[in-house]
Amino acid sequence: MKNTLNFTRTCFGIATLLCLLAANGVSAQLFTQAFTGASSCPTPGNTAIPLSGATVSAFTRNTITCTAAGNVLNSTTLNVTASRNDNSYIEFNITADGSRALNLTSLSFFRQASATAPNSLIVSYSTDPVPANFNSTRVDMAVSTNPTSGTTLTWTFPSPIITGLGGMVTFRFYPFGTTRADGGSPAVATGTFRLDDAALSARSRPQSW
Repeated sequence: MKNTLNFTRTCFGIATLLCLLAANGVSAQLFTQAFTGASSCPTPGNTAIPLSGATVSAFTRNTITCTAAGNVLNSTTLNVTASRNDNSYIEFNITADGSRALNLTSLSFFRQASATAPNSLIVSYSTDPVPANFNSTRVDMAVSTNPTSGTTLTWTFPSPIITGLGGMVTFRFYPFGTTRADGGSPAVATGTFRLDDAALSARSRPQSW
């Protein structure tokens, strides 16, 4: 009788957990952009394939320029001032289909700097679909570094980024700094900054992921 009761309680506990997971959603990867392809500009393999229900733009640059490299988004003409330049960035966006809403939980990406490139990075997002409103509506990640060895950084959002149906979220990467990635000084604009394996994760919920 005792074993039966314990089994019943266990099954009830599992059922309750499954219900909670269904109600709150679980994180799943929406897309990964790996930039697979031969060395070229503007960038090889710059086409993300997301899960059904969303569209991901190509990665674009503003004042930053391409320098050819295979299997990676490689950029130069970098900002070497002590603070972010609002006009110097790499950008992409994700847009939900009209019957879907976005519920994003984290962004991860590989980044690597050449020895002479600036050593700082800010990543920002905005849920305003109007590009002119990005700077006034953006949310920033804490300032990070650009290592010469290259590592993956994951930004887990303090709270999920939730949009309305058909909503769009834009992300911008701002490399900057007067100190070089190798610790020397000064940084030079002809250094290079690499991005790769960008991935967005999201949480399931009714009419969204």
